Amino acid sequence: MDRVLFPTSSYQEDPSLGGAWWLLLDLVLGFGPILILVWMWLRFFEIRPFSGIGLTSRNIASKVLGGAALGVAIVAICFALMSLPGEVAMELGTNNDFPGVAALASLILVGIGWTVQASAEEILLRGWLLQTATLRYGIVVGIGVSSVAFMLIHFMGGTNSFLSAINLILGGTFYALYALYQGSIWGVCAIHAAMNWSEQHLFGFGSNGNIPGGTIFEMEASGPDIITGGLARTGAAASLAYTIVLLVGIVVLLLLFRRRANATP
Repeated sequence: MDRVLFPTSSYQEDPSLGGAWWLLLDLVLGFGPILILVWMWLRFFEIRPFSGIGLTSRNIASKVLGGAALGVAIVAICFALMSLPGEVAMELGTNNDFPGVAALASLILVGIGWTVQASAEEILLRGWLLQTATLRYGIVVGIGVSSVAFMLIHFMGGTNSFLSAINLILGGTFYALYALYQGSIWGVCAIHAAMNWSEQHLFGFGSNGNIPGGTIFEMEASGPDIITGGLARTGAAASLAYTIVLLVGIVVLLLLFRRRANATP
C-alpha cells in the first residue's frame, strides 16, 4: 500500500493534518477489506449473520466506552512501570504546534483509522477464528490458535523480537478472555484501538515528533530495551512492562470467570 500511494516519500513523519488524512487512508484501505471479506464468508459460505461473531446489540455504548478507557489505562500503567528503572521525559507534542480545531480534527481522523484497523483484526481473530476453533476443538485450543495467529500476523508485518512475540500471545489471550467474559467483541475492539491510538497520538512514545497526524505529548523513555521496548517495530509492546500488565490482566479475568462459575447454579 505504501509503495503504491507513496512511491518517493512517506507520510509517516508528517505530524500535520495532512499526515492524519494519509494515515486514515492507509489504515482504511489496508484493513477495511478484511471486514468485507469476513462479511462475505459469513453471508455466502456459513450462511449466518455478521452479528453472530460477537457483534451483539446489547449495551454497545457501555462496552465500547469501557473498553476504550481500559485500553488507555493499560498503556498509561505500562509507561508508569517503565519510568521506575529509568528516566522518562515528557513534553507537549506536535498537536500543540498548530491551531486547536486542526489538532482536534487530526486526532479524530487517526482515531477513526485505528478503530478500523483494530476492529478488522478483532473481528477476524477474536470474532471469527476464536469462535470457530472453540466450537470445533474446545476453548483452550480456540484461545491458543487465535493468540498465535495474532502473533504471526504481526511478525509478518515486521515485528522481530522474542519478548514482543510473547507479549503478542499474551495480548491475544487477554483479548480472547475479555471477549469471552463479555460475550461480545465490542469491548476488545475498543481496547485494541485505544491502545494503538494512545501509545502514538496521546503519549507519542519514541516519536521524536514524527508521528503521522501529530501527538498530544512526546515521551522518550531511557533504560534497558527489555524495560522500554527499545527500537522494536512494536514499540512499547515489546517491553517487560507490557508483559507484567498483560499477565495481571489475564489473572484478573480468570478470577472473574471463577467467581461467575461459583455464583452460577
